[in-house]
Amino acid sequence: MKTINLSSSGTTPAENSAVRYLNHYRCPYCQTEWEDVWDCGCNDRCPDCNKEIEPYESALIAGDSAETELPCDGPSLANAMPEALGKPALEIHA
Repeated sequence: MKTINLSSSGTTPAENSAVRYLNHYRCPYCQTEWEDVWDCGCNDRCPDCNKEIEPYESALIAGDSAETELPCDGPSLANAMPEALGKPALEIHA
């Protein structure tokens, strides 16, 4: 996947904060080619024959829009041992 730089002029702040992809399409039915910007590499409808077409190439648009953040500040505690959480380990007695 390529990364490209596009200016953010003419876009809203919400559009600038989202990850964006420039998708390139070629319709195998009528040979129409076009490109469109989406938030993912998704199918689009041919502007001439209205067939659903997959992109043959998707490029991540670089810049502020390509930066994402982790959902939380700290490390995940999903696999932490009880001792690391300050809790006693479970004792199993048979």
